[in-house]
Amino acid sequence: MNASFNWLDVLVLIVYLAAILLMATKFVKEQKNLKDFFVASGHMPWWAVGMSILATLLSAISVTGIPAEFFEYGLQGFGIWWIATLVAAPIVILLFIKTFVGMQLTTAYEYLEVRFSLAVRLMAGLLFLLIRGLYIGVVLFASAIVLKPAFGGQLDVVTLIILAGVFSTAFAALGGIKAVIWTDVVQLVVVYVGIAWMVVTLVQRVDGGLASFWRIAVAEGKDFSFLSNPEYWKLKLFTRTAFFPLLLGMILNALYQKGADQLTVQRYLATRSPKDAARAMWTDILGAIPVTILLTMVGMGLFAFYQQNPDRINLALTKANGVLPHFVVAELPHGLSGLFMAAIVAAILTTVDSGINSLATVTMTDFQMRLGQGPLSDARGVFWARVWTVIWGVLTTLFAVFIYATATENISRVAFQVLGLFSGSVLSVFLLGILTKRANSTGVLIGTALGSATAIWMNYFLVNRAGEHVCYTWPIVFGVGITLLAGYLFSLIFPRGLAGATAKTLHAST
Repeated sequence: MNASFNWLDVLVLIVYLAAILLMATKFVKEQKNLKDFFVASGHMPWWAVGMSILATLLSAISVTGIPAEFFEYGLQGFGIWWIATLVAAPIVILLFIKTFVGMQLTTAYEYLEVRFSLAVRLMAGLLFLLIRGLYIGVVLFASAIVLKPAFGGQLDVVTLIILAGVFSTAFAALGGIKAVIWTDVVQLVVVYVGIAWMVVTLVQRVDGGLASFWRIAVAEGKDFSFLSNPEYWKLKLFTRTAFFPLLLGMILNALYQKGADQLTVQRYLATRSPKDAARAMWTDILGAIPVTILLTMVGMGLFAFYQQNPDRINLALTKANGVLPHFVVAELPHGLSGLFMAAIVAAILTTVDSGINSLATVTMTDFQMRLGQGPLSDARGVFWARVWTVIWGVLTTLFAVFIYATATENISRVAFQVLGLFSGSVLSVFLLGILTKRANSTGVLIGTALGSATAIWMNYFLVNRAGEHVCYTWPIVFGVGITLLAGYLFSLIFPRGLAGATAKTLHAST
């Protein structure tokens, strides 16, 4: 067994990181203005944008979290995300892509000022900064868990979080969205190859090969036997895994991620047309299916391997989140472990650099330029874009340390909890704006406050007598429901004022 990386593994990882950083520097001179830095002036090919979206959402949370999910819950959540994204896709095209692309926007929240008011735009922008900032914190936390075994435990989690944050921030500050998209394309290929190779490796290491994956999963109750359990089909609040809470929550999460999240919308705006943006979205959705299958197979393979070799891991010390990194460092030959770790680092970088770039975009466009300085010269604009990129790199690193100190679930569920705090309310604001004529600024602001408060309460404070928390998908479901209901109701109670006039103009023009 390898105790940690040796010089060969470290060399492989350094060479990979240097190559990616060098690739990013090629785009430095192309960032002549903010449109170049933030949306590539709308000139990116749809297939590259789609691969970038997939690479961004396929983070270290997925690479380590999906195998960890299998270790803890088996196949109970398998396939539900695909159903959710396929249901959400046509809605995203008809409502969000059709609305945003072609409006000459830089952020999605500019639309909300046109539809409602400046206050609604700022409120949604602020909630996005919290959502995505905390999410990037989860990714950096996940990266530290992944990297810790590689250094034999000599570097603590906080140190590794800081190192990952520094490198990702430097990368994001160099080349803007164009560098992010093109390096995402390269890194997505690296991630795919790395995961597929890991499946092959596990098939070779498990006695009985692929057949044993399934045989052991069945023997340990990690298969589809849960489908015959009536409890799985009940619409209950206090459950960790049940079909309807998972499906409802994931459909709404997909609508937010694919349609109202600046990280994704910013990539749509980098394409040439709504048709290209839709193609990019389908590239992301369909490309996620095979990689999710492969990651689930990795989880099954790891579970089978350690069932056959229980002496090779201490599961009491190595939590589910750390099983894959432990296998990479302890079981793979030196050099190969460095290569697979490079694939995991690729997944980390694609999410963190994209997230930091989108955070800087919203901060500049919706706050600094809208409230303060107004339009900036090209050189000054790019300078401030890089400044905000660095600032958000620091803030997300601090968020990661906070999450490390407070997280109790596996990585994938912690990520969903973070997204569910405010994403339901933000999604609802866009739905109220696009689907209704009566919704106004006052009603939307009140509805958002109530919806967000409900999601926070359910996520952290709603516990039954047995000490169980609600299913991790319920907060976004109730956040959407309360925001929509209260937002529309209070819009009817209070005068429409200027917000109503703006809404009429917008709907008449569209």
